Amino acid sequence: MESKRKIEIGITIGLLIIAAAFIGTMNQYITFGDTSGPELNITDDNDGDESILVLKGIVVIDNQIPNLTIAVIFENKGELPLDINGSWDLTTVDTDETLDSGTDTFTIQEESNFTNIIFPTTDYIGSVIISYSGNDQYASELFETRPVPGTTFTGGSDGGGGSEEKGCYDGFTEYDPEGNITLTDDRITFYRMHRDYEGAVYKNYGSGYFGQTFTHTFQFMITSGNESFEGTFMPWSLCNEISTFHDFMYGDDCIEDSSDDHDGLSLTIQPRAEPDAEHPNGTGTRGFVRDWTIGTNFQYFLPLEDVYNKTIYTTVTRDNGFLVVVFYRDSARTDIITSASVETGTESYRILQAFGARGSKQCAPWWSPLAFVSGYIENLNLGS
Repeated sequence: MESKRKIEIGITIGLLIIAAAFIGTMNQYITFGDTSGPELNITDDNDGDESILVLKGIVVIDNQIPNLTIAVIFENKGELPLDINGSWDLTTVDTDETLDSGTDTFTIQEESNFTNIIFPTTDYIGSVIISYSGNDQYASELFETRPVPGTTFTGGSDGGGGSEEKGCYDGFTEYDPEGNITLTDDRITFYRMHRDYEGAVYKNYGSGYFGQTFTHTFQFMITSGNESFEGTFMPWSLCNEISTFHDFMYGDDCIEDSSDDHDGLSLTIQPRAEPDAEHPNGTGTRGFVRDWTIGTNFQYFLPLEDVYNKTIYTTVTRDNGFLVVVFYRDSARTDIITSASVETGTESYRILQAFGARGSKQCAPWWSPLAFVSGYIENLNLGS
């Protein structure tokens, strides 16, 4: 009898051990099962896992020879900076001949986007493919090269295109109740644009005129400002109703994220000389590239030495689901200050605002002292 009881106890203990193992396995399965999905391999310390890097797309900013300019857009999903070793090739479509190639290295900061600009060189006119690879990521884009108007290349034809011309603001309307904006055919001059200033310079091009693909260029200069605070202006925006920054953000009832917030795309500039609490290292001019319709935005910084009384040559491109902005120091647009991009929706717009003020008198009358900024915008080119 005693021997039988020992056997029963042994069997019971064995069953308990098996059950515990089975329960542990089930618990382990449940834990890992809850973390499955596209972010499974993303780790807190990067851990050498390249899946934290996403090569999001390629945008052709300028397809004119010899000014080819390509934006390659990345995202680092990890929590540490990521070093990128990339290479690119420009090849013909019909013969797969390599026209130009190159390599570059750069660092993408943690949990951020990065827009890498490259300048392929060729005199070939026709269908080409630009391809980019780096850190086990790959993307390519097919496009047509064309010559700058007035130039010809062997085997090619003049592709036309826009140019900087006199009278670029002909037909624009000035809304300026306080009288601090001066509009001529060639320049928009703004004086002491403070935080609650309402004003705009705009033109209605008709329903859906600005669609999914365009490149606009212009240049601007900030001549003075209250550098300790953030005066704000928009040197470029698209919308379907005249919109200050206040209208984009708050709509007509001063409530952020309300249903009457205005839709559109915008580039904002906030000149300043002091860092803020959220960005202690971000001195210099701060700005945002935004798609207000779908709610995407990217914050960038321009070094202080590149801001006051310096001409900033700017290119804004929408293509392949992105809005890309590049700031240059030179009129040839080869010396880059910085670049930024956001994903954009599918809405088209009819109004181009070549200037927009902040316009928050109704929503934030307590802002004091009144930050201000003065300067001008000129040489608008909407391309072909």
